[in-house]
Formats: sequence, C-alpha cells, structure tokens
Amino acid sequence: MLPVTIAPPQSGAGLTLFPLVAAAPAGAEYDLLPDALEAGSLTITEVGEQGTVPELLAINEGPRDVLVLDGMQLIGAKQNRTVGRTILLAAGTKTRIPVSCMEQGRWRAAGRSMKSGLDHSPAKVRKRTRTVESSEARSAPAEASRRSPSELLSMAQGEVWEAIRDSGSKRGVHSSTGALDDIYQAERPRLEDLAARFQALDGQVGFVAFLAGQPVGADVLDSAAVYAKVHDRLVRGYIFEALEANAATDGATAELARSFLDGMRAVERRPLPTVGKGEYRSLAGALVGGELELDGRLVHLSAFPA
Repeated sequence: MLPVTIAPPQSGAGLTLFPLVAAAPAGAEYDLLPDALEAGSLTITEVGEQGTVPELLAINEGPRDVLVLDGMQLIGAKQNRTVGRTILLAAGTKTRIPVSCMEQGRWRAAGRSMKSGLDHSPAKVRKRTRTVESSEARSAPAEASRRSPSELLSMAQGEVWEAIRDSGSKRGVHSSTGALDDIYQAERPRLEDLAARFQALDGQVGFVAFLAGQPVGADVLDSAAVYAKVHDRLVRGYIFEALEANAATDGATAELARSFLDGMRAVERRPLPTVGKGEYRSLAGALVGGELELDGRLVHLSAFPA
C-alpha cells in the first residue's frame, strides 16, 4: 500500500471518514467502468441469451484498460447486479466478470446492456462477499484456488439478498423486485444532502470509515485522479449504511484510523484466481478484503473488520 497521510475527519449522521492523502499518487493509466460505459468503449451484457446470475460478459473494445471496482452497481439486463471483486479489464478483451444479484425478484430483460448505477453497494454487502473469499482462502487454499471467482462469490448470494431485504424493511421501502437500487432511489434526497459534508481533498486516494465510533471499512486506490471520480459513489455507499444505523457520531479518532491502516498493512494476503489483469489477493485474518496489484503496484484495496 502506498504511503498515506491521515487528514482531519469529516462527519455526519453517525459516519466519520478519515481521508487518506498521498504525497505523490500515481497517474491514471486506465479508464473507469462508468466512463467507459458512457463512452461506448465498454459493453456489459448477460452471458449468452439465457444468462447466468453470478456472471456477466464485459467487452472492452477501447484502447485502454478499464478498472471495475468491487461494489459498483450495474443496472439493467435480466436483473441488477453488483460487481463481486475489483477487476482490471485489458484493452480489446472479452471477460466474464463475477457479480452478485441485487434484484432477487426479476429475471427478465430490461434492455440488452447494463448501465452503471449511481452508487456503490453498502459496506455490509461488500463485506459479505469478501468474508466468503477470506474463509475459503484461509481454510482450503488449494481447493479455493481451483474454484472460479463466480463460484466463490455465489456462496454469499443468500446473505446479500438478506442484507437487501433488511435494508428495505428498516427503511419501510418496498421494491416489487427486491432491488437495492430502489432503496437507494427512495433515499436519494438524504444521500445527496449528507454527501455534501464529505468532500474529496487534493491528493486523496481513499478513506477509513467509522460508524458510531467503530470501523466499518476502508478503500484505497493508487491514483488521486481515479479516486476523485469514484469518491461520491463510494461515500454514498457508507452514508447508506449510516442512515440505516441511525447512530450518533462518537469515538472515532485519528489513532483508531491509524490502527486500522496498520492492520490493513499487516494482515495476511492469500492469492486467489485473478479475473483480468494483475494479481488478486484476499485479506484473511482480523480484517477481510480484497487487493489488486499490477506489476507490484497497488490498484485497489478494500478492507472490512472480520
């Protein structure tokens, strides 16, 4: 992980973020999924006419690699999905990407291609998929290395649906298809209002998040330019969770943020089969998470308390 400085905290609705700022973050050498989809250089569709829940087909026809972060939501096709892990799609390739269903009650086409959702999935959803990966990597590394990423992540699907149902129930939001995106849309005014309290800083590459004084997760990228484009999406994923908890802001300190960062650096990494370019590793121990490196350089790291 590149060296970072912990900036003063930003708080609201029980959520406290400690921005992470890098002195010399790397420049962007790839496009982001939302930008590539909008430009038309990337298309994401079902795998074949019938489709399959835990996989989508990403076709990158552009001249640059495309970064897809774990937790990015994809809307449309036969059902909404969330990207299961961070992936770097090579230019000019077709790649099956592992996903989780975020809309249990629909399996019918709403257009051929997926579009990018406005928000990241909440930490509790992302943590469920990382926990399954971590458990497999720790308990049966040889067996885990033979399982495809979509097989591993599909093991968390039931818990993901449960988390979505729980969020809808707590908010009193009914979705006819059980779509997480419907809950986000119902919360849109409050999400946008609170997001204004969490502004990206110059040189920021990530943050450590606390809810009611307890760590809930962290995200770190290697590029401030890339991070600036995903900041609002990532933050809304954590705000979504804060609104659900309805907790008071209390107890989060820079020392606790530093301790969480130290844990991120020290926790054991176990390799798992990589989708796309680079080397993918699962964090296994006191923290769970995923880390993608390319040529020895961090691309994205996400971590959550085990």
